[in-house]
Amino acid sequence: MVAWWDALIQLERFFAYIAFASTLVLLIQLVLLLFGIGGGDVDADVDLDGDVDGGFDIGDVDGLHIFSLRGIVSFFAVFGWTGILVSKNSGGNVLLSVTIAFIAGFLTMIAVAYLIKGLMRLQSDGSLDYKNALGLPATVYITVPPARSEKGKINTILQGRYTEIDAVTDEETPIRFGEEVVVIGLSGNNTLVVKRK
Repeated sequence: MVAWWDALIQLERFFAYIAFASTLVLLIQLVLLLFGIGGGDVDADVDLDGDVDGGFDIGDVDGLHIFSLRGIVSFFAVFGWTGILVSKNSGGNVLLSVTIAFIAGFLTMIAVAYLIKGLMRLQSDGSLDYKNALGLPATVYITVPPARSEKGKINTILQGRYTEIDAVTDEETPIRFGEEVVVIGLSGNNTLVVKRK
C-alpha cells in the first residue's frame, strides 16, 4: 500500500484523497442502512438558495432528485477512483483525467437517483385505500341493516388482504350473514356501501 501511494503523482493523490473520503462515507452509510439507521428521510436535498427542503430546482426532474446526499457522495467516490485510473493510463493528463472523472461521477449521480426512485416505488405504507374496493364482491359477516340505519360488516379481499370492513346499504331489507354483495360506493372514509348481487 505504501509503495502504491509513493508511486502516485500529485494529481493522483488529489483524486485519492477524494476517493478515500467519499468511499468511507459510502461504507458508513451502508453499515448504518444494514442496521436500519439512516433510511430515506436522511437523504435531504439542497435548494439553490441553501435551504434544505424536498427538492433541488435544477436537479429535480420528474421527481428524480439528482443532487441528493447519496448522489453527491457517490459522485465524489466515482470521480476520485476514475480520476486515479485515467491519470495512470494517460500519463497524468490533467484535463483528460478531470473531464472523464467528472463525466463518470455525474453519470453515477444520475444512476443513483434512478435507483433510489425505483426503490421508492417499491415502498408501501400498508394502509388500505377503500376506493380500491369499488366493484369488488364481498360476503356479509355481520348483518347489514336496511336504509343505512346502522353499520354491518363484510369480508372481502382488498389490496391482496382478506379484510373485514364496515358496510351500509340503501336496500330496504337487511342483508343477512353469508349473503353475497358487491361494493358500489363509499360512505365516509372507511365505510362501504353494498348491494346484493
